[in-house]
Amino acid sequence: MSRFNILLPDLRFQNSIPAAVGLLDSPTIRHMPIQPAVDTCDELKEVASMELEPQAGIMTARATYGKARSISHCCQLAGLRRMSVERKYDGESCQTHIDLNKSGAGIKIYSKSGRDSTRDRIRIHEALRDSLELYTAGCKIKKQCILEGELLVWNDSDGRIEPFHKIRRHVKRSGRFLGAARDSPVESSEHLMIMFYDILLQDDIVCGLETHDKRRRRLQSLVHRIPGRTDIGSREVIEFSSFDAAERLSETFARAITQRWEGFVLKGCDDAYFSFNGSRSFIKLVKGL
Repeated sequence: MSRFNILLPDLRFQNSIPAAVGLLDSPTIRHMPIQPAVDTCDELKEVASMELEPQAGIMTARATYGKARSISHCCQLAGLRRMSVERKYDGESCQTHIDLNKSGAGIKIYSKSGRDSTRDRIRIHEALRDSLELYTAGCKIKKQCILEGELLVWNDSDGRIEPFHKIRRHVKRSGRFLGAARDSPVESSEHLMIMFYDILLQDDIVCGLETHDKRRRRLQSLVHRIPGRTDIGSREVIEFSSFDAAERLSETFARAITQRWEGFVLKGCDDAYFSFNGSRSFIKLVKGL
C-alpha cells in the first residue's frame, strides 16, 4: 500500500480500505506528495493524523503498542513523558459504537479482530444502555460515540473479576457457545461487565486527537459507573522525567503481580490516541519479564 501512497498504511485506521482511500481526498492530505522525501515522512504523517475522523459503525483500528522487555526498557520507551499507568485487564477487547441516529438499539460491538460481535455480546447491552443513560434526559451522547473497553466476567458473591477462560460461558461465537460443553454451569452470581479505558469519538468531537488526560476526563463524565457491570479502568500517573520514576514503576509493578494482575498499559498523558509517531506509542508491561 505504501507504494501507492506513503500514508495509506497508516490511514487504514478504520479497518476499511475504502474509508482509507476516501481520506486521501481530504483537503490537507490530497495536496501532500505521494512519495515524499524520507526526512519529511514523519512530519507529514503527524499533519495527516489531524485529518482522521472515525465513524460510528466502522471499526477503528487499535492504537499501536510497544512491548517493554523490562522495567529499564519500559523507562526507555517512556522517555521523559508523564504516563498514565493503567491496569491491563485479562478479558476480551471490546470496541463499542453508539449511533443514536440508527433505529433500534443503536449499539454495535466489535471484537479485537474487527468482527461484528454485537449479537454475540447481547448480555452486555443492558449494562451499556444503563451506564451511558441512552435515550434518557441524562444521556451526554447526542448523536454518536466510540468507546474502547475490555469485556470481563464479574462474580457478585466474591466481589471480583473472574479468570479469562470463564468468558466463553457468557459470550457466543457466531451464535454458539464454543469450548464450554464440559465447563461447569454458569453460577448465578456471575455476569458480564465492561471496563472502559478510552473514548475515540463523542458526537462531532474526534476525541482520539485530544490528549489522554482530556479523554480520561470525558470518559469519567460520560460513563455512569454501575458496580460489577460497568467501570473505568484504574490507573496511576508517573512522571518519567523524575529521578525516582524507575523505582516507582518497579514498586507499582510488584504490587500488581502480587495481586495477580496481567500487568499495565502505559499511555502518555499528553499524547493523542491517533498518532503516526512511533516514539509516542502506548507501552505494554506484563508479567513474565
